[in-house]
Amino acid sequence: MKQLSAPKIALIVAALTLGSKLIGFVREIIKANYYGTTYVVDSLSISESIPTMIFAGILTAAATSFMPLFSDKMEKEGEVAANRYTSQAINILVIICVISSLVGILFSNQLVTLFTMPDVAAPESASAIQRVAWFVTHGWTGERAELAYLYVNVTFSYTLFSSVCGMLESYLKYKGVFIRQVLAGYTFSACIIIAIIASRIVDDPRLIVLGSLAGNIVRLVIIAMVARREKYRYTPDFRVTGTVRQIFALAMPIFIGSSVNQICTVVDNTLASGLATGNVASMQYSLLIVNTIVGITASVISMIIYPKMTQSISLGDNERFGELFTRGIAIMFIIGVPVALACFIYSNQVIQIVFERGMFSGASTELTGRAFMGFAPGVVFYMVSDYMIYSFYSRKQMKTPMFISLVAIAVNVSLDILLVGPLGNMGLALATSASYAVNATLLVLAFRKGHRELAGRGLANKFGKILLASVVSVGGTTPIYFGVMALARANSWIMPRMVLLGVTALVAVAVYALLLRAMKITEMGHFREMVGLFRRGDR
Repeated sequence: MKQLSAPKIALIVAALTLGSKLIGFVREIIKANYYGTTYVVDSLSISESIPTMIFAGILTAAATSFMPLFSDKMEKEGEVAANRYTSQAINILVIICVISSLVGILFSNQLVTLFTMPDVAAPESASAIQRVAWFVTHGWTGERAELAYLYVNVTFSYTLFSSVCGMLESYLKYKGVFIRQVLAGYTFSACIIIAIIASRIVDDPRLIVLGSLAGNIVRLVIIAMVARREKYRYTPDFRVTGTVRQIFALAMPIFIGSSVNQICTVVDNTLASGLATGNVASMQYSLLIVNTIVGITASVISMIIYPKMTQSISLGDNERFGELFTRGIAIMFIIGVPVALACFIYSNQVIQIVFERGMFSGASTELTGRAFMGFAPGVVFYMVSDYMIYSFYSRKQMKTPMFISLVAIAVNVSLDILLVGPLGNMGLALATSASYAVNATLLVLAFRKGHRELAGRGLANKFGKILLASVVSVGGTTPIYFGVMALARANSWIMPRMVLLGVTALVAVAVYALLLRAMKITEMGHFREMVGLFRRGDR
């Protein structure tokens, strides 16, 4: 059977990832239709964010530090040694996850209390220390608290499956296998969709989280079968060898560095839980769109480039690494800047088109639109941060992103506390966007300082041109949308908002492409060339 070329694989992966994100969208649209911004979604959001803060960091750290060490093992010692090393890493990860899950399940009530704002305010006569103690020991009460307790128990129980699955996916990425693992992700969303519909039919929201449990189990089974076909053979070897110790030596700074988004989300949700019912849900729905945008752009590019970066470092090919890096970072700007601006301008329209139906009312759109507007400026910085972190990790430089992430977390928490009062959920979202901006800026500056020969010159000038082109193309085409909408209202003529917004977007893209070409932003013509770089060394 003829092997697909790397460019075709990249395009298929991008298309399938887009499909996966669209299914995720459908999943959230169905949830919004049935539950809107009610306490059910608030409880689910809180219960998912707590274990995600812990396990997403662990998983990212283990999987990311695994890749460069696995590359060395495979290139220098062969398949058998690499398989044994993979099994040892998985076994240690399983032990960590089992212990962490048991602790989370045993103390689920306390965790929900800790990460939600008290329903009952502290006595006015309480001192500052007593108010802190009140916050720690008091949280949600009633139905949403009881539901959150149950959800936390189940979410902690399925982290074992997702963690092992993540490690095997890293193994497959190095092997150049992308398509089948993306397809496996479809089953995860399908299980949740079935659970949401079933929960509505029997009027029991407790069933929703069982879909996530089933989805993680099914996904792991599929990924394990794919890994076996790619010659992975599991070994029940629990020895902590020197290479495995290296993983965890590298993993700790990665864990801290990669947890910035999860920690920011938990802080946002905790403070939002003290606002009116629905604010936590509004943050989740807004982040869904942001994560989808990043997932079908930055994450796809990083997913394909990262194994090649680690391979180029193992082979001492700095020229190839520089090629991958400089074009990749420019493409992040080209995609991210206009998308961020468009999300800010059309925040309410996007939320209305995506979610407003069923239980998701106009009031829910207004509430979620405010949060999405706050998240919008951070989209481009989120994309750049995602790419920059992988650039550091490919060179086994784990500590710099860790220290920078600590600064970003401090900025987020400080601004959260400052802005939540006057701006509500929009203030929390703006604080997160600011933390993304700080994180991305410091990562780029730090990388340029250490690798001036790779980071390229004139990056600020190029960014300025991209920003100008984005403002002209996106801002200049807004009269098309708002003008037609005003005409429609005046003449009782209705054009589907989705169609109108799509037409406006197409015009903006055309103008944007022409402006970039006129400004001689050469990376516009390098999308295919960048993917073509993967030909060398591919299977």
